[in-house]
Amino acid sequence: MKYPSRFVSTSFLAICGLVLTIPFNMGGCASDGGAGLGSIGIGGTSVDIGRAASGMEKMGHSANMKERDENVMGESVVMAVTNQYPLNTDPALNKYVTLVGLTIASVTENPDGNYVFGVVESDKVNAFTGPNGYIMITTATLKFCRSEAELAGVLAHEVSHSVHHDGLKAAKDSLGKAGLTEVATSVGDAQQFSSLADAGVDAVLIKGYDRDQEIKADKSAIKYLIAAGYDPNAYKTFLTRVKDMQSSNQAGFFSTHPGLEQRISAVSTQIPQGQTGAVLKARFEKNVKRAK
Repeated sequence: MKYPSRFVSTSFLAICGLVLTIPFNMGGCASDGGAGLGSIGIGGTSVDIGRAASGMEKMGHSANMKERDENVMGESVVMAVTNQYPLNTDPALNKYVTLVGLTIASVTENPDGNYVFGVVESDKVNAFTGPNGYIMITTATLKFCRSEAELAGVLAHEVSHSVHHDGLKAAKDSLGKAGLTEVATSVGDAQQFSSLADAGVDAVLIKGYDRDQEIKADKSAIKYLIAAGYDPNAYKTFLTRVKDMQSSNQAGFFSTHPGLEQRISAVSTQIPQGQTGAVLKARFEKNVKRAK
């Protein structure tokens, strides 16, 4: 597989008025020593997070967008999530999460897609994927993870939702059931577009993706983890701990990610026997210390 030499990604901090330019050298599997932000399993490829494009469309102009514009729907989800959960504005922490996320994104079927990663402040273990690659992970999830491989697993699952366009599909399905099949093409149709945006927010934050979408995302996540050089067993371990917490009546643990027992079983069958990879516990602990 040929990997791109550059990624251009709008960070969540850019959405809030801060623009980051972050070079990321990805040249072979890094050791577990925690030194720097090395690379995971992509020999010789250099990935840069370029400066975000100026003049981002503001949500106030979104009434002119069509249903196919996933980006505006994604921005709607970002705004809904950050209205509910404050945005973590630590550049170092967001940078680290972004780098891990882009490492995963680089081995997907859509390596040149739009991928935007951000951290939000919440005591609930959860992660969200809005349309067009807007991916949010909570600080509680970072605390719950025990290694970079576990974090990569969570992000790989969310990236999978983006690659599969699950957010857009869920919004369309919701609108179809409501009998609203046409969307805004002018300012006068703002109410219809608002319905589309609301459907996307509802699908991601409240209803979540259905079990089939979750299992499919897990399947792709395992493939991406292996391709990037991470140990996929770490993701299975993460899901198992989440299930154990749910069994202990801990509210909020992956509430929008249903069917954990079935998903864990499916993940187990996806991991080749004897498969290993990078875990990077020390590097993870070094880079998430600000979240703890």
